[in-house]
Amino acid sequence: MSYYESFAPSRQTFAERHGTPSEFDAALGLIVVSFQELEAVIDEAIAAHFGGHSADVAIVTAELPFKARVHVLGALAHSKPFVGQAQPTETSLSKLDELLGLCLFIEAERNRLLHSFWNPRHQADSTGLRLKRVSRKDGAREAKQVVSSGELVDVADYVAYLATMLEEHFGLSFGAADHW
Repeated sequence: MSYYESFAPSRQTFAERHGTPSEFDAALGLIVVSFQELEAVIDEAIAAHFGGHSADVAIVTAELPFKARVHVLGALAHSKPFVGQAQPTETSLSKLDELLGLCLFIEAERNRLLHSFWNPRHQADSTGLRLKRVSRKDGAREAKQVVSSGELVDVADYVAYLATMLEEHFGLSFGAADHW
């Protein structure tokens, strides 16, 4: 005997169930989608190290957290040249290290935003009130911040920029991760 409903898709669109999404909600979603693209580019770069896309690489990276993917890519780049490429220069490795550091920075920004509480009562079309509660040894802390949809789009655009810079760095074709 079950006390609760089982999940069943409604076959309705977002607009049919909730109305037109707000600019703010769409901007949050854009961060999610952009970040998935960045992860896919990193996976593609890892695969390129071994000569191209392979099922084995997909198996290895599928369960890796983002931070581990970034570290694996950096370690591979420093260990030996990618298949079919010359030994990277110190400048090239330095640029890659900076780029991977920026990937870790933007992950922290994404986490700060997406792991916050967004109270719908304090949300307008283009702004939201971000609330984050944390426990520390000296007691609970609460941070509040008004965030605009523009700030969220800035994060999403920077994520897309980093994905493009990684594609350029590794000589991947633009949109290389699209086939994943």
